[in-house]
Amino acid sequence: MTSDPTARLRLDTALDQLLNPEHAPLDRDPTAARQLLRDANRDHLARVRELARRLRARPTDRAAIHRDLRAAGARHRARRATLAADLARTTAELPPLLDQLLEAVHSSTSTGGPAGAGAHRSPIGLDAAQLLGDIRRTLGARPGDDLAARLRVWAPTDPDTAADQAERWVADGRALLNPRRTLEAKAPCPVCGNRHVWALDPATGERVRRAALQIDYATGSARCIAPSCTGYWPRERIDLLVAVLREG
Repeated sequence: MTSDPTARLRLDTALDQLLNPEHAPLDRDPTAARQLLRDANRDHLARVRELARRLRARPTDRAAIHRDLRAAGARHRARRATLAADLARTTAELPPLLDQLLEAVHSSTSTGGPAGAGAHRSPIGLDAAQLLGDIRRTLGARPGDDLAARLRVWAPTDPDTAADQAERWVADGRALLNPRRTLEAKAPCPVCGNRHVWALDPATGERVRRAALQIDYATGSARCIAPSCTGYWPRERIDLLVAVLREG
C-alpha cells in the first residue's frame, strides 16, 4: 500500500496541537481599555490627594510623605506599564492540549490519590483518562512514562493510520475540554483573600478543593466562588484583575 505523502505532515500537525501551547484570540474593547487606564489614574490621584492632606496636617512629616509620594508614583507607573502591556496582547496562551487533558484527570480526583480512583472522577476526568489511556496503548507507554516525551519520538510504521489517530485525539480532546472552559487562578482573591475553597462537585456529589478565583473563557469574566464573597470582574475589567494579581 502506498502511503499518502501528506500523512507525515498531518501527523506532525496533530502532534504540534497536542504538545505545544495554544493561542486563543482576545476580544479587546477599546472603550474598556481606556476605562482601565482612567481607573488607574483615578486611584493614583486619590492617593496623591490623601498624601497632600497629610502633608498639610503634619508638615513636620514632610520627608516621610515625600518618600510616600515617590513610591506612589513608581507604583502608578508600574501599574500603567503592566496595563499597557496586557492591553497590547491580542492572544492568550493556553497550556498544550495534552497538559490540559492530564490536568483534567488530576483535578477531578477529589481524594488527591492516584488518577485511577474512578469512583471520585468527574465525567470529564473519566473521559480524559480514557483518551490518555488510548494514547498510552498506541504508544506502548507504561503508566509512569512521560507521554509528551513519548509522543515527540513516536515513529509509527504506518503514518496514514497514525495521522488519523492523532487527529482523532486532538478532536476528542478539544470536544471533551470545551464544556469546562474555565481557568483556575493560582492567586488569592483581591476582595476576600481566599486562595482555595471547598465546593460540592455536582458530577460526583463530593466536596473538592478548588481555586477561589475562576475565569470563564466563554464570557471573559472572572469571579470568586468563596461563600459571601462579592468579587466579580466582567470582561471589560479582567485586565485590571490581572494587573492587581501581578502587583500582589
